[in-house]
This record gives sequence, structure tokens and C-alpha cells, in this order.
Amino acid sequence: MQKFIRIMAIVATVLIGGSFLLILLSLLFQRSIATNILGCSAETISCFPQIPVPQLLLCFLRLVCVALLIACCGNKKGGIWVEVIILICLVTVLPGINAIISPLYSKLVTYTQGIDAYVAYSTSNTITTFCLIPSGWGTTLAYITCGMSIAFKHMSKKMDRAVLEAKIGVEEMKELEL
Repeated sequence: MQKFIRIMAIVATVLIGGSFLLILLSLLFQRSIATNILGCSAETISCFPQIPVPQLLLCFLRLVCVALLIACCGNKKGGIWVEVIILICLVTVLPGINAIISPLYSKLVTYTQGIDAYVAYSTSNTITTFCLIPSGWGTTLAYITCGMSIAFKHMSKKMDRAVLEAKIGVEEMKELEL
């Protein structure tokens, strides 16, 4: 079970890391994608490249969380609190940060660079959204990994206790608890 949990965490990291690399690669090809596939105007094309900072930050922070998950998942040494903190970060903190930063950054782009830059930024967001698909899969796999690691640690603790009770006897165990 430990190896399976670790493998799932590694796969989640690979998916999120691949998504991060796709975002970085999309920065190189924004003009050609916007021109050939999305059909943007010349004014919009002149505003490229636009860096999708909120999405890049979200993917990077997901990568950090899942990399931490590799280090602590399935280990009997650490408590379940690490997985719980990672799970809370992945479920609430990171989406909350993204929900705050995205509109603020788009307004910043509009006010500082103009409406054509905003259209270019929106086009960049569209391209980046496709790049974030593997990151979503990796995050879902990280949720499952956290849950399995928490269950594994809880069950290991019970199993270790049962083995200890069998070795020293129930009576001596009760004396140890006092």
C-alpha cells in the first residue's frame, strides 16, 4: 500500500509538473496560436506575449504541495497532520488565492496596458486553461493520495497497537495506559 500511495503521489507530481511545463511552452507559441488557431486581430497580436501570472502561480503552488506530498505520504513516521494541511491547501487555500489574484491581475493589465492587452491576456488565459487540464487531473489524484495516506497511517497505528497488545498482553497494556 505504501508503494502504491507513493506512486500515485509521483504520478500527480508528474501531471502537475507537465502542466507547468506546458504553460511555459505556451508562452513561446502564444502569437502563433492566437494568430492561426484563435484568429486574433493584429492589434491584439502586437500585445503578445502576455504572461498568465495567476495560472502560473497556481500551477507552481500546486506543484510545491504535491512535491511535499511525495516526501510525507505513506510514511509511518509523520503524523496525518501533514496530509491534512496539504489537503486543505489544495482544496481551499490555492483556489482562494487564485480567485483573488485573477481578477486583480486582469484589471491591472487593463489599466496599465490598455484594452488590446486585456484581449491578449484573455487569449493567453484561454491557451493556459488548456494547459491546466493535466494539473486538474494531478490535483484530483493528490486528493485521493492524501486520503489514502491518512487512512494508511490510521490503520497502521491501529495495527501496531494490536500487535503490541498481542505481544505483551492486554493486562500489561492496560497498566501502560495508566
